[in-house]
Amino acid sequence: MKKLLPILLATVLSAATVTQAQTAPPYDEATTVKVQTFARVAEVQRIADLTPEQAQSYTAVCKQYYTAVYRAVHVEKHFETAAQAMRDAKKTFDNALMNILTTQQQTQYVRAMVKDEIHQETMVKIAALEKTGKFQKEMLNKAYGTIYNYYMTVKINNIRNQHDVEKREENFTLLKKVAPQIVKQSTKTKKTT
Repeated sequence: MKKLLPILLATVLSAATVTQAQTAPPYDEATTVKVQTFARVAEVQRIADLTPEQAQSYTAVCKQYYTAVYRAVHVEKHFETAAQAMRDAKKTFDNALMNILTTQQQTQYVRAMVKDEIHQETMVKIAALEKTGKFQKEMLNKAYGTIYNYYMTVKINNIRNQHDVEKREENFTLLKKVAPQIVKQSTKTKKTT
């Protein structure tokens, strides 16, 4: 059930977006696609320092994606078809971005996008360790870096392979085996509290 929850949530959110947006588009398709493409390329450019060739490729991918989303939201009359079109467009869009970026750029991009999420996840683990009373402040500060880096590595793996479930699971299994002891301990502590 836990594995199905993100899929169900994404479907519900897609449905809500499609239903809400099918009233009247605020701008025509060309303007909407142009503005969204410009903003998205600028964001990725700022984070990953795209080459001119990468920026050109990514601009084309963005135009395709935002055109597909616009049409799914504002043109398509059938909810299921619109939701499926949005999922397909998102999958193509995500894969294209990862194919355009170098490995180093992928890492920079993912780190920038998820740093707050990873910080919060790490703080939950640190709080669980602190609750045991077995760790001094210095040890917890050192543990923060170790836990943060581990969860960032896991997240980078998940995003790089987000549409290849088999590869993502295989990599996660390997990462779980090499998890630092403090991560394993914080997970056990959190489960027992």
